[in-house]
Amino acid sequence: MGGGRYGFIPCILFTVCMALRLARFNASLADDDKPAYSANYFTGVPAPAGR
Repeated sequence: MGGGRYGFIPCILFTVCMALRLARFNASLADDDKPAYSANYFTGVPAPAGR
């Protein structure tokens, strides 16, 4: 049976997307050019758990 042959692709894709999201979150922390109103917004969790 070849049903599980490519099951690793969604796992790798999810991991890559979470790594990119974490990098984007970390880079936004050091941004000094953010508008003053952006302090009132929740930016979210850097890498949520996959379900």
